[in-house]
Amino acid sequence: MKPRSEFMCACICFAIIFAVLLVFSCPAWVSAQMVGATISGTIVDASGSVVPGVKIVLKNASTGSIANAATNSVGVFDAPNLPPGTYDLSASAAGFSTLVRKAISLTVGQELVLNLTLQVGNTSQQIEVTTEAPTVDLANATVGGLVNATTVEELPLNGRSWSDLAILRRY
Repeated sequence: MKPRSEFMCACICFAIIFAVLLVFSCPAWVSAQMVGATISGTIVDASGSVVPGVKIVLKNASTGSIANAATNSVGVFDAPNLPPGTYDLSASAAGFSTLVRKAISLTVGQELVLNLTLQVGNTSQQIEVTTEAPTVDLANATVGGLVNATTVEELPLNGRSWSDLAILRRY
């Protein structure tokens, strides 16, 4: 009877170790799923000095939802988990003019680095920047792209099956 109980003990130990390893490997699967975008950056004044305590307001142009952020003691801000869409950003601090950037387009998983410069002035003054956000992704070096509806409709799929589209890989 003793060899059988040792075998059972070994099986139970193996099952416990396997379960522990499985539990600790699950966060790696979950962390790869990104559904939002991130805007981060540094805010400086005209002389290049960092500006702590700047209030950042991000307004989604299509839904009207608002996300808030603020710069830390070294002038860095981070606004994670933003739904994809077009945003208007305003940055304001005491003693500085309010800076507004309009039409910042975010896609799923995008990490946009947006470094801003505030001008000294009254808080009632507003400086609006109408240029586009930088097209170079400074946050990571991955290569990616977006596929619009026209491209999907024009794909040559045999039988027009959605499962064929799902396994399609572009090299």
